[in-house]
Amino acid sequence: MKKVVLYFVVAAISLSLISVFTMTGCKEAVAEEVTGEEEAVAEEVTGEGEAVVAEEGMASFGAKQFEPAEGLEFAFVSISTQVAFWVPVDNGIADFAAQYGVKAVHMGPPDYKPEEEVAVLENLLETGIDGVSIFIPEPGLMDSVIAKYLDKGIPVIIQNTGAEDAKRLGLPYVGKENYLGGLEWGEKIVEVLGGSEEAKDKQVLFMTEAPGQSSLEERLKGAKEILDEVGVIHETIDVTTDREKAYSNIESAYTANPEIVGLFSTDTTGTPAAGLFVKNNDLVGKVIVGGFDLTPDTLVGIKEGYIEFTIDQYPYRAGHLSMTMLYEKVVLGLEPFDHFIPSGFIDKSNVDVAIELSEKGYR
Repeated sequence: MKKVVLYFVVAAISLSLISVFTMTGCKEAVAEEVTGEEEAVAEEVTGEGEAVVAEEGMASFGAKQFEPAEGLEFAFVSISTQVAFWVPVDNGIADFAAQYGVKAVHMGPPDYKPEEEVAVLENLLETGIDGVSIFIPEPGLMDSVIAKYLDKGIPVIIQNTGAEDAKRLGLPYVGKENYLGGLEWGEKIVEVLGGSEEAKDKQVLFMTEAPGQSSLEERLKGAKEILDEVGVIHETIDVTTDREKAYSNIESAYTANPEIVGLFSTDTTGTPAAGLFVKNNDLVGKVIVGGFDLTPDTLVGIKEGYIEFTIDQYPYRAGHLSMTMLYEKVVLGLEPFDHFIPSGFIDKSNVDVAIELSEKGYR
């Protein structure tokens, strides 16, 4: 029996050695063949000037350096351009312009005046603009002027507000899906109020800087649906885009109803104003503040504890991406696409990174 086992062991070792030598020989032959083919291909391609040898034994078939088209001009048009929300947007637009060697501008009225935005677009149409990214504050408001751009063959992208209009008109959209963002916001509010059972019958105040603006109304709708399911009592006030007026309006609302335990803003203006009100009136721990956007004072409020959270909308991306897709459409014929930006919740756990990038104007 031992002799039989020994015989099989020896046989197995012999077969293994034969396989190794055979495979080694094959590999050497294949390597020689492949190397020969690679050299032939490299010679052929290098001769055409389309590739170069990057490292020994490696050929790089990389693309040529992109050469930007010159003389193009693109515009990003919105309302309330003085609001701090647009700082990262403007940096995204500036980075795009520098990257592609073209002109790109952000235009629009400084306050919430939708009709003035329409007028800006009407005037811009006659300047020979090559592409435009449009903020639609109210449904249907831009239909007529957008049709004029499309008739002239000028590409249009909708950004930040107007997703439903974009869908109806068959245009690409870059920004938040605001109703879904509102649902997420509402869930976060319930969480910071202590959960469904604790939140029931508590009273909170919503704030909006632009009543009627579709994106803000959609956020409110989503959040209120969540709060209604739980039984949270809520009311809404207009705080305008003026920070001092916002503070005064919040103060008046709280004075009229000191049972309020939460101040929640749809936008850039109300969140820091509410935080400052809570800080100045020693209401930390009694009144919770949470809202949207990453102004420096909002982030400081989170770090110091008088603002609970805020939601980042990644505005840099809205500026840079919408401009880039317009350029690619004009120069390369690439069709723009929808890009829905997710909710980025910022609280004490991640505020330091947000502060660093906000100081640089990117968040």
